[in-house]
Amino acid sequence: MKDQNPEDKKIFKDLRGRLPKSYYSRDNIGHMGLKVDYYSHITSPLRRFSDILNMHCLNTCYFQRPTDYQLKKLEQEVIKTCEYINMQSNSIDEYLSKVKKKN
Repeated sequence: MKDQNPEDKKIFKDLRGRLPKSYYSRDNIGHMGLKVDYYSHITSPLRRFSDILNMHCLNTCYFQRPTDYQLKKLEQEVIKTCEYINMQSNSIDEYLSKVKKKN
């Protein structure tokens, strides 16, 4: 966003202000923008997991002022978690390719 010209920023801000904030509930109220009566929102759990990992790293590095030892420990944690996420992603890809072959 920082490379956008002021007019683009103004348009984006105006559009964002016109859209209602997401609201999550057990009641299915549809989707206003898609004009459908029933709607369910999902995201990839793996993507959410990496989002949480990123927030953890930012929190640790920005707010906690870690020591070199803590940074090394965090780095090892990130490597291990990335390996796990990639392993899960590969398992999902393998499963989806098998499903496609059946159809």
